[in-house]
Amino acid sequence: MTLNGKILNISTSEFSDCILVIKYGKIQEITIEDAGPLQLWILQESNNKDFTIEKHYDTKKSPYNSNYIVNYSSYAIYLKLSMKDIIRLYYHSKKLLIQSDDMKKDMLKYIAGGIIGFVGSFLLQNTNDTNSQKKAEPVSKQKVILKK
Repeated sequence: MTLNGKILNISTSEFSDCILVIKYGKIQEITIEDAGPLQLWILQESNNKDFTIEKHYDTKKSPYNSNYIVNYSSYAIYLKLSMKDIIRLYYHSKKLLIQSDDMKKDMLKYIAGGIIGFVGSFLLQNTNDTNSQKKAEPVSKQKVILKK
């Protein structure tokens, strides 16, 4: 997944364009246009590829009307994301509940239990219907003798 954003350039103190490549929940590559050697060296030295995502609520005060900030190795990368990009970013950072293994196992158990319950109740209903449709055997007439 590639995202376009803005990052503060150390050498010029201005924002420059950058491209983030995110795979498997980690930042794999950052490409910065017009980056100085000091900035590139600092980014290469950081072994931590984890990042945090923060929503910027006041987009008019943020640089370039960005609505999200990615904090990565003492850098703030400003992104302007659509709803589709936000969902993809959360999916790639594995922050969705459906991605946990426990959730998948629980869903599978509930679906299997529901199917087994449906089939079982359907079979029991059919057997009860066939039993009620059988003709009742006539009861032989018996004489009741009352003694006084």
